[in-house]
Amino acid sequence: MTKKTGLMLITLPIGNPDDLTLKALNALKEMRTFLCEDTRKLKDLLKRLGIAFDDKKISSFHDHSDLKKLEGLKGLLTQELVGFCSDAGNPLISDPALPL
Repeated sequence: MTKKTGLMLITLPIGNPDDLTLKALNALKEMRTFLCEDTRKLKDLLKRLGIAFDDKKISSFHDHSDLKKLEGLKGLLTQELVGFCSDAGNPLISDPALPL
């Protein structure tokens, strides 16, 4: 089986964690590397969902991130599947992910 690489956009719910899609829930459980607007918000959601994150790499990436960080991400995306999580809703395409 081929190893999946690249970027998966994961839309997190705006308020109620029960609004999380099954696909997003499975990604949060299975994936090991995440980029997000605010690491604290993702970690809080993972706690609420009962998902351990000690073995996950969670890094911030937002519209104020240094573009040098983007260069480092290019190599990572060719090695593994990385989840990019919104704080709430679907602003990922035009908001912090624009440079990505």
